[in-house]
Amino acid sequence: MPAPTCHADFYSDQTISDPVRLYNEMHNLGPVVWLEQNKLHAICGHKELVAALRDHQTFSSARGVSINENVNKIIVGSTLNSDPPQHDATRSITFQPLSPKALPAIREAIEDEAIRIVEHVLKKKEFDAGYWKMHRMQHG
Repeated sequence: MPAPTCHADFYSDQTISDPVRLYNEMHNLGPVVWLEQNKLHAICGHKELVAALRDHQTFSSARGVSINENVNKIIVGSTLNSDPPQHDATRSITFQPLSPKALPAIREAIEDEAIRIVEHVLKKKEFDAGYWKMHRMQHG
């Protein structure tokens, strides 16, 4: 049985500025919908999403999870774009420092960095989040 069709453009300016309306529309159509404008399926139901995320044999992430194949080629093998056992190994490395038990030890450093970033942004008239991310990656 085919998934119900949602005719909205998931990546339109309207959706990006007010995503909740479309999320509700998609969820009301069913747990899985076909996004006609974007030519992809979306899993909207919580139970169905959890089941898909836990079933890497059927829903593999090893070749990438982006709708952009060039992005997939670049980040294949990362935690997000891998299946067990590789996913579990890399996730344990990144999860350990951010586990609930570990957070108190780094909380102050995270808060200080957040304040520093906000103060920097508040001094500007404009802010480009994409530029800031790239700048931080290049300059630490």
